[in-house]
Amino acid sequence: MENPDSFLITFDVKFKTQIISKTNTLDKFKQIHSKILSLNNEGLGNTKISKYLNSHNIKTPTGIDYTPKLIGMFFYKYRKINKRFKYSELRLTNIRFWSGN
Repeated sequence: MENPDSFLITFDVKFKTQIISKTNTLDKFKQIHSKILSLNNEGLGNTKISKYLNSHNIKTPTGIDYTPKLIGMFFYKYRKINKRFKYSELRLTNIRFWSGN
């Protein structure tokens, strides 16, 4: 290519998502979420996870003790958020190249 300034690329971008929003989670709660997931991966159920967190004086974001129901809601929301990420897509279509030469 003799003159790179005369080279043109055009394309159409189509972005489709079901992601409504993504909030920044405080590092403290990222660690708690990570701990809940690792305890679940070790085979602990909601009751044992809540007992573990409470015995280590780990509170919810609102400052209360964890209950099995709250742990269940955590997993429900966690799966729901992850499902949204699976439905996002980005498509580049109608890609055209022109050279002014």
